[in-house]
Amino acid sequence: MRRALLLFLLAGCGTGLPEVSRVVDFRLTERSGRAFTLKDLRGRLFVADFVFTNCPGPCPLMTRRMKELHDRYRDEPRVRFVTFSVDPDRDTPEVLAAYADRHGADPDRWFFLTGPIEEITRVEVEGMKVGSKAVAAHHSTRFILVDERGWVRN
Repeated sequence: MRRALLLFLLAGCGTGLPEVSRVVDFRLTERSGRAFTLKDLRGRLFVADFVFTNCPGPCPLMTRRMKELHDRYRDEPRVRFVTFSVDPDRDTPEVLAAYADRHGADPDRWFFLTGPIEEITRVEVEGMKVGSKAVAAHHSTRFILVDERGWVRN
């Protein structure tokens, strides 16, 4: 995701960007163990990604890039970051908490979510329009930018 796109939305100019899809509501578990839904993000721009913590491929790079965005927009109260785990059997809330801590993720701004694989796949494919129903939740090399109303922007 280009930083310029995020800046464009923050400036209130994003209304001209295509609304790709509306994020589907979900109920997952945050690294803290609490329930987390789309309502927890309403009124906020957020950047999302789909990774797993023991990935030997692109996930570490995605997390580093998300950390760069997290740090760059540290003082912007309207921006949140959401990492969805695509390996919920291994990525328990405790594992996600340790991973988030290793990457310096602010628990009030960068959320790490896990839950049933069917729910993660639904969010990824139906809501964010990445991945495929043929492959249960898979990691992606794309960031997804979502506006304050829950619309994926591109």
